[in-house]
Amino acid sequence: MTGSEFSSLLFFSVRSLFYFVHSLPHVAKCSLIYFFYCRFFGSKRILEVFPSLRESHTLRDFRWSPLVLNAVQRSMRQIFDRAWVERTLDEGQLDDDSDVPFNFTLQERPKRYLPGVLALHLRRGDYKRHCLRLMNWESEYLGFNQLAGLPDRFGVGSSVTGEMANVTSLRNHGGEYGSANADLGQPNKEAYYLAHCLPSISQILQRLHTIREEYESSRVRSNPDETTVSPRHRLNKLFILTNSWPQFVKKLKEQVLEDGWDVVIATSDLEEGLTKREKGIGVAIDMALAERAEVFVGNGFSSLSANIVMLRTANGFQAYTNRLL
Repeated sequence: MTGSEFSSLLFFSVRSLFYFVHSLPHVAKCSLIYFFYCRFFGSKRILEVFPSLRESHTLRDFRWSPLVLNAVQRSMRQIFDRAWVERTLDEGQLDDDSDVPFNFTLQERPKRYLPGVLALHLRRGDYKRHCLRLMNWESEYLGFNQLAGLPDRFGVGSSVTGEMANVTSLRNHGGEYGSANADLGQPNKEAYYLAHCLPSISQILQRLHTIREEYESSRVRSNPDETTVSPRHRLNKLFILTNSWPQFVKKLKEQVLEDGWDVVIATSDLEEGLTKREKGIGVAIDMALAERAEVFVGNGFSSLSANIVMLRTANGFQAYTNRLL
């Protein structure tokens, strides 16, 4: 099925789904979910409709709720250095509207970000099993994590650089870490998938080190019409979105700080300052912060990461600010 055929199917489904989905038997509902998640959102087919989705009211008028936004701004003031927050507000990077902070328009969003902040999404928990299932299915990254221009690809031609644990033998099979579909043998194939899907702390540290080095050493034009270039911000603040166990987070934070990061916070740190109502939307609060980070590093197999990449792309963030493990 071609991309254009999927566009027509999506339009038909959105119009029709409301009328019959509740009357479907359980098996049919499961089949429908599989079809859309795996065959559409989980593949490049979704990219066919992204241009129209980007210009639709769904994204152009998208706003996080005041409940999310107020929690985000309060968390910023609570965890980051207050002087840094106030300075960022003064420079116009953040909104200082006490009623609806951060609630800027689509056109303003690329100008409003958290300078020096790298947001890292680490999906753990059930991924200990799920990553091996992905390997058996020979899955690739979800659709939005394959948007044009993204620097990191899964398989042959991956731009990933640096060492990520015991996968060096994969390089002989193409790309930096080879192709997931190459005849690597079970041990190598498993190592390949886990390095991208469920990396160890040492692999995470190396990946962060590489991304920060690449980002800070490169130069960008201050204005598309200018020939001069200026350095990007130094990435020195790390926000970790994760469902990891506390012991894992504690050890990771300790080693990340040793690697030269000035501030490291995680989802669990945010939760300490949230109300009971806000804790129920903790994932949205994490996403709202990650959407505004100067650089985002996600899990290519995660729908949460894919949606953050989609929002950042729709909001005007350049492709090179969206990286994958």
